[in-house]
Amino acid sequence: MAIETESNNSEHDDIRRQITSMRHQLVSEHLGVSVDEFERAMLQCRSFVKAIESLLGQGKSLRPVTEHTVADEAGPLAENDVMDPDHVPRSLTRSVQRFMAGFRG
Repeated sequence: MAIETESNNSEHDDIRRQITSMRHQLVSEHLGVSVDEFERAMLQCRSFVKAIESLLGQGKSLRPVTEHTVADEAGPLAENDVMDPDHVPRSLTRSVQRFMAGFRG
């Protein structure tokens, strides 16, 4: 049983590394910086959010999502519950299903 658990933990660690790598790639792309530059900022700032804030630029960059940003949006971000990061909204599943249904026609 211990071998299976170790193998399982190893798989989880690998998945966690892959997700972290993809997250850093996406955030870096949207900030208009290299992954190395973003990761250096994370080490320096010791915070994911502070690293992003330290790299915000005028051109290609990330912007906070506010209720005004999504006022005319028909996608899942328009749901008021999604705008509250303190909890996972009950309506998120329905919102994503409606959003995906829009792609199917």
